[in-house]
Amino acid sequence: MRIGRALAIALLLSACTGPAPGPSAPSAPVPAEPPPSGGSPSAGPQPLELVSRANGWVLQATADARTGRNRENYAGFSWWLGPDRALVEWRWYFDNAFYVADLGAGSITPLKGYESIRSVSPDGRHVIDHLSGAGVWLKEFATGQPIYQLPGKDPQATWLTPTLLSVTYDRNMATVYDVATGKETPLPDAAGQVVLMADREVCYPHFTIDQVSCVSLNGGEPRPIAQLKVHPDAYDPTPLLAVSPDGRHLAILYAKAPFLSWRLTPVARAFDAPDTRMIPWANDLAVYDANTKQVTHYPFGREYRSGEMLWSADGSYLALALGDLKRSGSYVTTLEHTEFWVLNLATGRSAKAAEAKSANAQLRMVTDQGAVIYQVEKEKQLLVASPEAKPRAWAPGLTVLPGPAWRQPPEPVALIGKRTLEIRMDDGAVYRWGWEGKDAKARPSVGPGAEWVVLHFDRGDEMVFLKR
Repeated sequence: MRIGRALAIALLLSACTGPAPGPSAPSAPVPAEPPPSGGSPSAGPQPLELVSRANGWVLQATADARTGRNRENYAGFSWWLGPDRALVEWRWYFDNAFYVADLGAGSITPLKGYESIRSVSPDGRHVIDHLSGAGVWLKEFATGQPIYQLPGKDPQATWLTPTLLSVTYDRNMATVYDVATGKETPLPDAAGQVVLMADREVCYPHFTIDQVSCVSLNGGEPRPIAQLKVHPDAYDPTPLLAVSPDGRHLAILYAKAPFLSWRLTPVARAFDAPDTRMIPWANDLAVYDANTKQVTHYPFGREYRSGEMLWSADGSYLALALGDLKRSGSYVTTLEHTEFWVLNLATGRSAKAAEAKSANAQLRMVTDQGAVIYQVEKEKQLLVASPEAKPRAWAPGLTVLPGPAWRQPPEPVALIGKRTLEIRMDDGAVYRWGWEGKDAKARPSVGPGAEWVVLHFDRGDEMVFLKR
């Protein structure tokens, strides 16, 4: 009796899930039964509902779903599909489901045919779906049709533009796939980040850690742009990359070897003395100009704990947050001290803008005037400083809301008052929304054109969509 019941359940589940794509990578779109891509929600009680509010919507689980399905449900990720449409992941205990929220019509539609969406293209046309036992696939969102199977089992990083897909793994394996033409561009010996430059050129550090190469996606072979001469005793020597918003400049932060002898410096392997924790460090900044094909070096003159890099919106300034270190023989101690530096690309001059008595001070943005905006650990207030001006409060009386940690690049900084939610963009624009809540643990995400903002709450049982 139990065997018969188990078999019946297995057959029912098989009928519901349908066939999965095969394990081999297709050279052309793979036929698949397209899932429902729109329309009205199915009849009967819905597990989620959009509740109207004065300037937007609240997405929450219905009472039936809370009591009848499982109480441990919460809002997961969200992606924007367009000006007024969002893709939402809702997690139900051990299961997850996807929905399309039409914020113009105020409807929420279940989305079938997807198992674990990880990435969505900026135009909402393509998604990356992880299928149990069937690999990782690029799919056309409107139909759910598989287009391309990603090589390897579990990519460490992916990014999607409207026409390109980049895949990176933990080993020396990376590739870029052209969605429009189906052409693959392998990146041999790639490690770490893969960044997209202007004119369809991608750049990446090598697994052999001694150079960064670039290759045109229009054809051609990878060419080295920077021979780094990385210090052999550096821990985690893979360079940190940051591309300017216009794709014309690439900043490379790394640990450079001494000029005369690679082993003259006593910073060997940078062990942190109290707990023998190895820490990454850097002592040189290289900037590649995609127009002139030249690389300019800006040596620090000492070792810093490798930190953060951010470009201004117009690409004229590069800001760095670097942790301070104290050397003692072969050991290095992390100090409760962070320095913020700004490089003026036009003049080639760098200067210290500010310093903080914290090892975890965060760089939030750099303005088009070369001022850095940063936050000291455990402080809710943001500070703004420049080489010409002392640190001061950037937005007095407002509370910092951290952006979702999974989003790269990070969202603009969000600040909240008693009745107003304020988003300050790195180009200086300021947007505001009416706000009635009191929960300061919300994490904001801004939609296209900053018309909508979605708030993810730590309590997890709802999302709030506010319209400007």
